[in-house]
Amino acid sequence: QIHPSKQEGGLCVEKGLQVGEVSMTAMRCALLLLGIASLALVSSSSLGARQRIQPLSLGARPHFPKLTTKETQCGKPLIQRLRGGSDAVKEAQKPLLVVGSVNVDIIIEVDRLPKKDETIVARNPNTGSAVPGGKGANQAVAASRLTDGSRQVLFACQFGNDAHASMLEKAMVDNGVDVSLCGHDDKRPSGQGYVLLEDDGAVSSVVVGGANVAWTAESAHALRDAVVGSSAVLLQREIPEVVNEIIAKYAHDAEIPVIQDIGGEDRPISDALLKLLTYISPNLTELRRLTGMPAESEAEIITAAKSLQARGAHNVLVTLGERGSILVQPGGIVVRQLCCAVPGGRVLDATGAGDAFRAAFAVALVEKHPLGECLRFASAAGAVAASRLGAVPSLPSRAECAALMPAAPVEHIRGGIPGKNTPEGVAEAGRSCGAKVLGHSGVGMHSVEHVRGGKPGGFVGKECP
Repeated sequence: QIHPSKQEGGLCVEKGLQVGEVSMTAMRCALLLLGIASLALVSSSSLGARQRIQPLSLGARPHFPKLTTKETQCGKPLIQRLRGGSDAVKEAQKPLLVVGSVNVDIIIEVDRLPKKDETIVARNPNTGSAVPGGKGANQAVAASRLTDGSRQVLFACQFGNDAHASMLEKAMVDNGVDVSLCGHDDKRPSGQGYVLLEDDGAVSSVVVGGANVAWTAESAHALRDAVVGSSAVLLQREIPEVVNEIIAKYAHDAEIPVIQDIGGEDRPISDALLKLLTYISPNLTELRRLTGMPAESEAEIITAAKSLQARGAHNVLVTLGERGSILVQPGGIVVRQLCCAVPGGRVLDATGAGDAFRAAFAVALVEKHPLGECLRFASAAGAVAASRLGAVPSLPSRAECAALMPAAPVEHIRGGIPGKNTPEGVAEAGRSCGAKVLGHSGVGMHSVEHVRGGKPGGFVGKECP
């Protein structure tokens, strides 16, 4: 078995099989196959025109199968489904980089949120458990679990000087996250998140920055090589904004996709930063806060998202909780992803759902899946996370998401390509997100509806890959 590699002229061979032996073995295999083919032709002609050798059916490619790797003599894991030479292998092995916060989350279960000047008692007397969390840490662990060992996940954060720090670092390492880029602040304790968890799974949080504020411009600049060598970068807003600006600039200049989670500190976002981001991803509350606009109906959400695009944003991915998500792309293309059914039928804790969603979207994106499939994978990840307690403890595996994906349909696509407000133009818009258009009618397993000009009544076709 021969694998692509930089070594030995683009080939790396298994132990015990030399290059000369590979050539001889390949020649013998070719001669053997020629002989088999000749015999098959003779047999088919002798059996008559009505009997033919049927081609081997490989079956349909499953969505997001478990990725397996094989260690070769070169010491590099290879995705077995990968096609291409050593350059393709190198591209596939580029790590995913997460730059952000790490917190210890204190979860307090309550029947409802307290009102001003009110004291309430926790619903569960044994509540108050401490678990690893923080938006950066959540996304790093989620990405690591969802890549299933096929891609390295790098995490850059600032650990504190308290006992929580060692627990948080161990949690990252135990989940396969590379923490070699992380710093340790000897002046501040670990970041903390106080999570008020209501009975319906809704969460409200207060974050104490701690060591997460220890970032400096110099520590961000030190990550330049990691940024330009990555496949994509995930950012959040629980660390100083100057860090996000520096990291996003390095990534943008190197044409590395940047996914900015708006969750975290309540602060404006500059037009300069918006222009550097490939995807900006707020939830509904954050979208309203960021734009100062109403965002209840679908039309209001799209209008608010387009106001960010008017300031320089490219793709705006809005998470809607139980309503799913909406992706507003340049050129007026809007993709709506319905919510995936939560395993067990009940939301227990939504703390890590958004982080799981964004990490899954990033993983699928760097694996070159169509956008429609990226959204379905992300929806499944968020649903799994919402079905379990805690942030890091709730994050899903790749297999869990793959099992839920068929239940996460992409509902519709609005708009077309500018200047092409025709069935062909809308079809082109559909293909840009991975949807397959069947002329003016046709139905697939998952509903993807193409509507001309963003108005009902302009149905073109529906099917999802």
